[in-house]
Amino acid sequence: GAILPGINLWSAMLARRTARLPVVDLRPPRVALGRSTVDGLHSGIVIGHLGAIRELTQRLAREAFGPRAKPAIIGTGGQAGLFAREKLFTLHAPDLILHGLRQFAAISANHA
Repeated sequence: GAILPGINLWSAMLARRTARLPVVDLRPPRVALGRSTVDGLHSGIVIGHLGAIRELTQRLAREAFGPRAKPAIIGTGGQAGLFAREKLFTLHAPDLILHGLRQFAAISANHA
């Protein structure tokens, strides 16, 4: 697999590690060319993250399944919806981790 920093971390670290960049509420930009600092942050963070996810999923799919593979890509977590209009994910399941934890708790309870 691959580990990619979450989109909120990108925003927080830019604000924390630079002198003047603010933390922004992330939203998909209307255009890539930001005409203000906030617009530039939206563009860089959201479109940059989109590109990173797209590149990783394409490479991982080729390496794991071959060049013609079309694996299902599931968008999870609260920020996956930012990429909905990009049709990046086969399925958008923002609460998937919670379903997994519920299953784990049920199995653990049965074995206790």
